[in-house]
Amino acid sequence: LKRCFLGNVPEFYDIEKYLFYIKEESGIKSCVVLPKPNYLVTYRHGPHSQYSIDDEVTIYTHNGYHQYKTNVKYVSRRFDFVILKSTKNVLSEGPPMKYNPTIGTNIALIGYGNELECPSYRNGILHIQEKQTFRG
Repeated sequence: LKRCFLGNVPEFYDIEKYLFYIKEESGIKSCVVLPKPNYLVTYRHGPHSQYSIDDEVTIYTHNGYHQYKTNVKYVSRRFDFVILKSTKNVLSEGPPMKYNPTIGTNIALIGYGNELECPSYRNGILHIQEKQTFRG
């Protein structure tokens, strides 16, 4: 298997601290990411489609060592996301982000995409450049 050089992409252990999850009734872990110290984002479809403003949602760190109570602050049906807010900072800062990535930019992805108990990691290259960035 040939490895591609991905340039200045962070190591997975550098980004996994920004990964959180929600324990669903079905037993799966739903991915939650932290863009700001006390704001988190998850998807709106599936088990999250019934979320309403001010609902309480418990989130867990990627390793399950800590949990935080959050409340739903915003729901976007159009763009399929839910913004959660914690009353205290979950981390001292959000992840470094490149807000204007270009085609060909190297990326590192981490998340829960299946029934596995551990995160999935992937490297890749950005092939589509669409301006749909949400800033808080």
